[in-house]
Amino acid sequence: MIFRKIHLPITLSFWLLAAFSTQAQQTSFSLREAVVYAREQAYSVRNAEYDYDKAKKIVKETAAMGLPQLSLGADMNYNQRIPQQPVPAQFIDPNAPEGEFVLLAFGVPYQSTYRANANMLLLDGSYFVALMASRVFKEISRLDLEQSKVDITEQIYNAYGNVIVAKELISILERNLEASTKTLQENQAFFAEGFIEKQDVDQVELLVSSLENNIVQAKNQERIALMTLKLVMGYPQDRALTLTDGVEVFTKLGEVADVILESNFQLDEYLPYRSAETAERAAVLSLRNEQMMYLPRLTGFYNFSRNNFGNDFNFFQYDNFFRFDNNNPWVTFAVTGFSLQWDVFTGFRRYARTQQMRIDLDRAQMNKRRVSEQAEIDYQRAKGDMQVAVKNLQTTARNRDLASNILTNTRTKYREGIVGSLELTQAENQLLESERNYVNALLQMVAARSALEKITGSFNSY
Repeated sequence: MIFRKIHLPITLSFWLLAAFSTQAQQTSFSLREAVVYAREQAYSVRNAEYDYDKAKKIVKETAAMGLPQLSLGADMNYNQRIPQQPVPAQFIDPNAPEGEFVLLAFGVPYQSTYRANANMLLLDGSYFVALMASRVFKEISRLDLEQSKVDITEQIYNAYGNVIVAKELISILERNLEASTKTLQENQAFFAEGFIEKQDVDQVELLVSSLENNIVQAKNQERIALMTLKLVMGYPQDRALTLTDGVEVFTKLGEVADVILESNFQLDEYLPYRSAETAERAAVLSLRNEQMMYLPRLTGFYNFSRNNFGNDFNFFQYDNFFRFDNNNPWVTFAVTGFSLQWDVFTGFRRYARTQQMRIDLDRAQMNKRRVSEQAEIDYQRAKGDMQVAVKNLQTTARNRDLASNILTNTRTKYREGIVGSLELTQAENQLLESERNYVNALLQMVAARSALEKITGSFNSY
């Protein structure tokens, strides 16, 4: 029985540790998994989380200003030269001449003091305003964190799309290279038999060389795109990263484009507008705080101390420290009271600061109106870009299919001797250009979709 009580927590801890380790070592990501990972691990998100955590601590710090404050202290004084005061000599010797003075030392060489001071803010309008302002500041930091997660989602969509589109381009180029290489080999055989001229071989060989160079360039672009994706995700550069989603995750957007385009735009869900509203609240509280400075400030306090005097070092002499009779060498001092401070006139400084806060409030209100008007423009632009991207993707896909059919027919005619190598090369280049246009249309679709979903608040639900 004892073994079970000990073994069960260890086993549970082992499995939890194993599960955490597996998650930490994840190397394969779908688009959604990459988004979820980045919203937790991306550098920009983590910085925003630090700011938000700091803002929560600032709220606690501000609230603590209204709680009782207690401080303890101790002093040890050694009077190397005791202060002296002149007194009439007749106080000491009645027979001394009138007008004669002697110097007397008042004090002892050593003095010890232990003290405790307590105070509490009783009335201060600016404190309550500052407390509300600190909570608004926390809300601003929370919105900044939410905005950073939305921004990183858009960046992941684009970075992930760049990688898989680069992979698709490499696949297209390699298929074309395979077909062109086969044609080149056939031409070399025909040339060896004397059926075609050297120019026909050179024309196809030039095409093969161009495709090989394009593949090298595309692979370099894929490598850079993958490194960029790791950086955006906050993923270690020295670890392998495999993408499980292919180009189909974006090609199927054309099928659901109508659903995306019908997404309702709610201004209250638009993060920049919510941030502008919060900034306006902060400006209102800043103005109110300056206005509260016109009111008095009341605090209560209690001070207690015990002092000891002597000709010898007495800092650690606690004999009779807790006795409070008149014969005790420890002298007690205690006072309780209130302190009222009212800055009636500050040379118009306070008035000038209040006017500054009014200007900041006017600016915040103007900025909120600007953001609300800009939001509608951004939404219509994003919606239009999405519609253009859908149409462009459909057009380029059709053009690619047409170019593929043309190339197939041209190759058949080329083998039959109806057309020459120049027509074949033109058909090959036409297909390659149409496939490049299709890949670019995919990238345009990725950017347009992420921009539209960002502004409609779809990214906020992750």
